[in-house]
Parts: sequence; structure tokens; C-alpha cells
Amino acid sequence: MNFLVLFLLFGDTFGYTLPREDITWGYDCNNGPNVWGKQFEECSGFTQSPISLPTAPRPTPHFMKRMEFTGFEVPRTYEIIQQNRAISMIYKGRDEDRPSFTGSVFDDSERFLYDRLVIHVGADDCSGSEHILNGTRYAAEFQNFYYDSKFPSLEAAMKVPGAVAIIVLIEEATDEFVPMWEMHENLHKINGTSKGHLIDVALSPPYLPKFEGEGKNKHCVNCDYYFYEGSLTYPPCSQVALWHVYMKKPLISRGELRLLRSVIDYTDHKPMTNNQRPVQPVNFRDVLQYRDRAEHKLPPPPPPPGFHPHMAQQQHMHPQLQVPAEYLRHL
Repeated sequence: MNFLVLFLLFGDTFGYTLPREDITWGYDCNNGPNVWGKQFEECSGFTQSPISLPTAPRPTPHFMKRMEFTGFEVPRTYEIIQQNRAISMIYKGRDEDRPSFTGSVFDDSERFLYDRLVIHVGADDCSGSEHILNGTRYAAEFQNFYYDSKFPSLEAAMKVPGAVAIIVLIEEATDEFVPMWEMHENLHKINGTSKGHLIDVALSPPYLPKFEGEGKNKHCVNCDYYFYEGSLTYPPCSQVALWHVYMKKPLISRGELRLLRSVIDYTDHKPMTNNQRPVQPVNFRDVLQYRDRAEHKLPPPPPPPGFHPHMAQQQHMHPQLQVPAEYLRHL
């Protein structure tokens, strides 16, 4: 990732805050998001998540790329478990077999490894998602956590701003038939308990690129996403995450939603629903958009007058450090 992008993303980001074991938190009035900041200082920070995403389309910066995924095509071992007041599915296979992704705003050499899926669901079909898309909340939000391959684990990556990437699917309820996957069929095994349950499943997430058309008209129909710098959406709200929220909403059947809502939280013995944090102020952050068609992409910025590529090597600088103000205004 070039220096300009690093500065824009992380210029005012805090590091990881370790949770205090003596503090309990939840989603009720007395321990919910409205009081998290009193117990966890970073929950009152300026780059918090979730947010309400912009409706108006914007051009795609030249440095943003389509996300490409590997390792999802074969079954892997995952543990379904209640964790951080949500249903989670955590990778438990061999490290060398972890699914991963490349692209986004990262250099071609950078790879992010899959760690877990975290599910937020509402008590009804219009209150489950944490992020707001097109001014609307939807039935559920599936958050997929990845970490930079330079780190040995997600926990280690959470100590460094920008080392955690979260890829979001906002799920829309439907009466149509949607094939149920093995995770939903095993939810009853974690009902009301802190114990996990292992399953072997091929995730085949719906954000794997799909294409329509031929030749010059060939284009991806599910590759467009929002990108912004943010935080974990639960305490300690560490401001370390790079959020990717897909614009296309997968459909989730009401049968699957009923199964998710049937899981009882082992801590308070209530259905594990309405576990979404309210949207936070965007503040100074810029929400970037990746749109896959070529006509949506901005060209690279022009070099400064009299600039030659060999000058960057002589001065030990990256040629993209000097960006005209007119170009930055587009971003």
C-alpha cells in the first residue's frame, strides 16, 4: 500500500485496547452501547463502527482493486460458538490451509487470512444489520474477519491499526427458497451454552466474484463494495479495522432467520437478537467506493511538472506522494 493511502487511513487511528475482565457489557440500557464509552475509553473514539453508508455513487480511486478469494472451495473445519454476545464460526483447520483474500487497497504482495464469521441478527426483518445501507437496516449482517498474513493470529493483528480487515455481507430477508448450509443446521448445538461445536464445511461465500456478459461487456455483478477505516463494533471497540461492505445484498430465508433467532444467549438466557451497535459519526473519515466497471474508475494522478520516474529512485520517494489537490478532491 503506498504512503499516501497509509496516511489517509491511519493518520489518527489508535491501537488495540485490551478488554478488562471485570467489566460486563451487553445491549441493554444499563450495559449497552450508550454506556460503553464510560467503561472502554476507545468506544468514544473518532473512527468508530458501524456507520451509515453513503447512497450517492462516487468514482473508484485508481489504487482500489477487486477482491480475489482463495481456499473457500473445499471443506475446512470451523467451530460454531457463542462469543462476544454473537454467534461466531471460527476457523479451526491448519494454518497453511486458511482461506484468504487479496486486492482492495493493498499491494499485490499483501494477503489477508480468514479467521471467523460473526453474525448479527435482529428480532425482526428490518433491525438486524449494524451498518445502514441506502438509509435502511436489514435482517442480518455477516461479518467476516481476516488478518494480515504477516501476523501469527487475529489477536496479534488486533494490536496494529490496519492489520485487520472485515468483509461484510448485509443480508436481506426473503420468502424465496434459499439452500440452507450446515452452520444453520447445527445452531441448536450451541443453544444456551458456552461450548462450541465443530463442523466441516466449504463456505463458498456469495462474495466470490460472479461475471455476466462476454468480451468487452463482461463484468462482475457482485464485486462492488464500500471501504472505510473503523473499529470493532463491540467492546473494547479497538480502532484497528479496515471495513469492506459489499453493495449487493445476499438473500437469507426467513427459515434461516428463525434458526438464528432461536439461539439462546448462555449469559442472560435471552434470544441472541438485537445485538447490533447503533451507527456512529463518520467524522473526518472518507468512505471510498469500489465499482468494478472501467467507466467508474478514476485515472492515476498526473505526475508533477518536470517529474521523471528515475527521480523517485534518486530521492528515495514514491512518485505517488505528490498528488495534485484537484485529484484529491475527487476522493
